[in-house]
Amino acid sequence: VRYQVVRLENGTYRSKTGRKHRCRKHYYVRSDYRRECYYWYRQRSNQGRPRRRSMGWESRKVFEKSQRIDRLFTTTMKRFIIKLFSVVLQFMNRIAVWLGLSRPKVIIYMDGGICSQMSMYLKGQYYKEVADVLYDTTWFELNGKDLDGRFDRKLELTKLFPTLDFKTVRRKEKRFYKMFYSYPQSDGYLPEPDTINRITYFGGYFEMKQEDKNRLFSSCFSSDRMREPDVQLPDDGVEGAKIAVHVRRGDLANRENQWYKKVPVSYFLNAIDYVKGRFENIQLFFFSDEPEWVEENLCPYITTSYYIIRGNNAYEDLYLISLCDVVVASQGSFGVWGARLNGHSTLIKPSYESEGGFIQVAPLL
Repeated sequence: VRYQVVRLENGTYRSKTGRKHRCRKHYYVRSDYRRECYYWYRQRSNQGRPRRRSMGWESRKVFEKSQRIDRLFTTTMKRFIIKLFSVVLQFMNRIAVWLGLSRPKVIIYMDGGICSQMSMYLKGQYYKEVADVLYDTTWFELNGKDLDGRFDRKLELTKLFPTLDFKTVRRKEKRFYKMFYSYPQSDGYLPEPDTINRITYFGGYFEMKQEDKNRLFSSCFSSDRMREPDVQLPDDGVEGAKIAVHVRRGDLANRENQWYKKVPVSYFLNAIDYVKGRFENIQLFFFSDEPEWVEENLCPYITTSYYIIRGNNAYEDLYLISLCDVVVASQGSFGVWGARLNGHSTLIKPSYESEGGFIQVAPLL
């Protein structure tokens, strides 16, 4: 127990409350330049204890500095041992693969929304012919939120495509693979399949060549492998083109990076006017993680019939977007992948070269 005390003229010590301390306590005496810690012990005739000396501030600084050095040395030695053990394990695994005793293994880290899951699944299938492919889905158990922590990110890939060859690793296995078999992310591109000759854990965000991505997409996410959820687009009985407008808000509303930038309201209005000029009748379907923002900032300028889709899961919205004839995408890849699932939809993407500009592209470009 710690007390703040004052020293009296007769040499005794009393606390601020006036109680005299006679047993062992920690006494702190404040001065203008230092604080000293005194240890007092009860005097007993039948038990003698050695008097413990206080540790001054200079000694305490030396002690704390030695502790920091010990922690640094321990951390450095731990990293060295892990690196050495990793090199030995990788060498043994390569020898086993060379002798034909085992097959290379590729572990792909997976996180994010449904489109990120689809993209990472394709990266694993890139090595399917030369290695056993596993997926690390522990992020959904430990985190499962967007960058702001507001919206949930669930593992919904197998709900939309239940027939995929999707094998996962356990949490303990993930720690082992990540510690000893992590692949260094150098230029951001996946290595060629013929270079994989051991267990490899891809824990970062790697890119694929566009032609490989298109080839794998058509084989893995074809329409016959997609399960139709129990949802459908609203229908008011009016014939016309179905236009899906995806408005990405949430964690990308105020963030910019090398892939995505902020999309102004003028982009959506210009894209909708462009689509209205191409079709006689249209039906607008808004998909957004913040439908209230769409209702306040976009709907007052819409003169045609529109619907705001609410209450669905991400894979259900992605399925509904794939049913539309034209997809107006936002920042992110949700609208783009929805158009890819259709195969013949017209895709409109934002152009960051001009304010509110857009470009029309084919779904697989």
